[in-house]
Amino acid sequence: MDLVVGIACGLGFVALAALVCGGATAQADGAALALVASARTAWLTRAFLLVTNALSPMVLVAVAVMATLALALFRGRVLLNLIALGGACALDVVLKAAFCRPRPEAFMLVAESGYSFPSGHAMVCTTVAALAWLALRPRLGARGRAILAAACTASVVLVCASRVYLGAHYLSDVAAGVLAALAWVALAHRLVGRAGRMALPARGTRPADAR
Repeated sequence: MDLVVGIACGLGFVALAALVCGGATAQADGAALALVASARTAWLTRAFLLVTNALSPMVLVAVAVMATLALALFRGRVLLNLIALGGACALDVVLKAAFCRPRPEAFMLVAESGYSFPSGHAMVCTTVAALAWLALRPRLGARGRAILAAACTASVVLVCASRVYLGAHYLSDVAAGVLAALAWVALAHRLVGRAGRMALPARGTRPADAR
């Protein structure tokens, strides 16, 4: 993943966090929650409950770990996936503790504990989607890449929409989760790639001579 994209997302997260802390997003966040609350129906609620449970952080991490083990022959993917997934989960805990933003309890349809900013569902889903993109994109043609991009984007959008619809998060929470995840995956991708290049023997050097 391009480091420039990661830097841009990191700066976007910092800017959004500053706006949230300053109360600048309060009106937009409240309006978004009020809008989705007015549009709630029984079938939509069931659908978004299915999405939020099927694509929960625990499920996504478990699936990603199994996929990582199954695709262990992809050089470098095991290390990148483990670092990115573990780091995303840890980062979510650290950021929630740092910002201590209460959840929008007046709109909540599901029981949730912990703080609201950023959304862990959005962060982990975006991390898994980004890792899937990095792993599969080089092996696909133009049409396959378009389908993969659409699938990854749709999964992230659905998860983010479900968290706001169910009142578990503000709109700025899920946006922050996406930005933080993209920034983290870009950084992890760069660090793992650099470590891999440093570990390779110089061109023309026999493995025995590289020790």
